[in-house]
Amino acid sequence: MTSEVGEVVASIIVEGNDSFPSSKSSDETLSHPPLVKKFWMLFSECVYRDFSCVLKCAWHRIVYMMEPHKYRLNRDKIERVQEGSKKVAKIVLLAHGVGGYPSNFLSLAKTLYEAGIENVYTVDLNCVEDEIIPIKSLAARIQEVAQKYLDSGYEDVEVSIVGHSLGAITAAAYAYREVEHMDHVSISKVISLAGRLWYVRNPFFWFCEGLIPEIQKTYEKIKAHHWKSDLALYTIWGDRDGVVPKQSVHIQDDETKEYTVEGRGHLGVLFASDAQKKIAEWLMV
Repeated sequence: MTSEVGEVVASIIVEGNDSFPSSKSSDETLSHPPLVKKFWMLFSECVYRDFSCVLKCAWHRIVYMMEPHKYRLNRDKIERVQEGSKKVAKIVLLAHGVGGYPSNFLSLAKTLYEAGIENVYTVDLNCVEDEIIPIKSLAARIQEVAQKYLDSGYEDVEVSIVGHSLGAITAAAYAYREVEHMDHVSISKVISLAGRLWYVRNPFFWFCEGLIPEIQKTYEKIKAHHWKSDLALYTIWGDRDGVVPKQSVHIQDDETKEYTVEGRGHLGVLFASDAQKKIAEWLMV
């Protein structure tokens, strides 16, 4: 994760922001905890609770640096499409969360590879200029990858985005809001892992206060788009996630498009084998 997003997170932790009203609050009396307690809360939820996953993230980062194309990730050479073949390319983009790296998805990439799902790419999310969420870097990566397939003779490109935490917020904003997409490129699926897609006030409300307007704008677009079938939203949440409440993740009244992972926290959902298999299942729909 680059310094720009880190600086946004740091400013939220240190300063907070009471200028935005909350939408649907589970406890309106919650107040900003002291700075030391904020860091302790983050450490407890994202490091101590999922410590084995933190170790996996560190190891996978080393592996990814040595083998960025492991499990056929991020392949550069695209075979030219044959005449008479299906000319729609389906690609999968993996978007990490705050403090994360593309390598966080290495375990999921293995599951997708074993399931026969191809054309899987990662993105390194960076906030550009005055961005609150890193939509521009996501858009640039989609354009870069999609262009390779269009240049190889494909007529259309369908993109599925799997996002974790901030990556899910960014993916949903890109897919549902008024973002200019490339010609012949469409977003077909958004799979959100522990993504706060609707603002519900909880003990970690201070961690996302600067994002509230962006979250709510996207939520309204999702509601307005809900009846359409050209873009599917799927959500995954760990029942030990103290950072993002369930109501913020599972925002649809459709059990076929949501999955709750038992015994996993905010980071742990990334490494849950049942969640990874569910993602593969949804991608193949």
